[in-house]
Amino acid sequence: MDTPGHTMSHICLYFSGAESEQPALFCGDTLFNAGIGRCDLGGAPEIMYQTFVEQFYPLADDVRIFPGHDYIENNLQFTLDREPDNQSAQSLCAQFKAGLSAESYVSTIGHGARNQCLFSP
Repeated sequence: MDTPGHTMSHICLYFSGAESEQPALFCGDTLFNAGIGRCDLGGAPEIMYQTFVEQFYPLADDVRIFPGHDYIENNLQFTLDREPDNQSAQSLCAQFKAGLSAESYVSTIGHGARNQCLFSP
């Protein structure tokens, strides 16, 4: 998928799934668990927004998210700094404090993006 925004020539790889496998989005630095990529390295926020609306938002809720690297705990802290009442972020932070491994955590479009309000239609 041609997914400009983070940079103007960024790509993501989409696996539509198989008989017994859930679909997956290998999203590089465009989409992270509980966050999105920076746009100040040659990208543009307006174009990133279009990428999300036109390409990521139409994906099914069960599409797994595999970013190039991840900052989920920092992203959740940032969310809670701006939105202290965000129940999804509070719940996930509590799970990490209780022992859920951030390194092996796999989110989905439905949980990691839509429910944490990273984008909406």
